[in-house]
Amino acid sequence: MNEITVDPQEVVVWLAFSDGWKKEIGFVVTIQGVKFSFVPYDPKHPKVLISELSSGAKFTEINLTPRDLMLSSTKEGTLLLFSEYAAKVAEVVYPGEWDRVATVAARRKSEHEMKFGKMPEFVPFSIDKRLEEAE
Repeated sequence: MNEITVDPQEVVVWLAFSDGWKKEIGFVVTIQGVKFSFVPYDPKHPKVLISELSSGAKFTEINLTPRDLMLSSTKEGTLLLFSEYAAKVAEVVYPGEWDRVATVAARRKSEHEMKFGKMPEFVPFSIDKRLEEAE
C-alpha cells in the first residue's frame, strides 16, 4: 500500500531553476517517505510542477484536465487532486527505487546549494490570511 499524505497548509517553497532559487506557493506531499512540493502554475496552460522538496529539483509536471480545473477550484478539491496525482506518481516509481529518489535528491540539493547558495527557509502561507490583510 502506498503511503501518501498531503499537508493542507500552503507553504512558500523554493524551486531550483537554472538561474537560482524561485519562491512559489504550494503544498507538501509525502510519498513513501519522500517529500515533494506540488505547485500549480501557468494559468494559460494549467499544470502542476512536482519537485523534490529538500532540493527544489523538478521531478515531473502534470497538465491539468478540465475535470482537474473544476476540482481544484476549492482548497479541498485541490488537496484531493494532489492526493490522486501522488498516487499516480507512487505507481510509476518501483517500490525499491524510493531510496534512490532520496539519494539523488540529496546530491541535487548539494549541487544547487553550491551553485546558488543555501536554500531559503520554508514558510507557512495562508491565502485566507493574505486576503484578510488586503481588505
